[in-house]
Amino acid sequence: MLINAGPNGLDGFSALDGVELRATPGGLSIRAEGANPRVFLPKFTVPEGRRAILRIDLEATVDIGLQLFFLRAGESESGSHLMNRCASRRKNVVYFELGQAEAAGASLHLDPGDYLITHFEIRSIPALPEIAP
Repeated sequence: MLINAGPNGLDGFSALDGVELRATPGGLSIRAEGANPRVFLPKFTVPEGRRAILRIDLEATVDIGLQLFFLRAGESESGSHLMNRCASRRKNVVYFELGQAEAAGASLHLDPGDYLITHFEIRSIPALPEIAP
């Protein structure tokens, strides 16, 4: 396990563009407003020959769309690589899978709304060998 953070250990997150982060007894409270609210995830490194599974347990007040934007090694702009997920107005568990190349940097782009992250973890799993076409 690379990161395992419960409600009282959600350090390493940072906000940009209309996002307010606040530590609460139940987890990391997020208020997202504006045109492009973003939350940067804690930094992590995927070991050689492995992949990362990100798990985010969150509560939302409305049905939402989540986009995980990520950088590949050597890149500085994250606009071209993304993964989309949907979450409903209740408790949700959302997963993303990243390889070593995609883990150079990641930010979560949120629809405007109020969220509570109650658990965040990143697990390392073996990478499957690539199959030639």
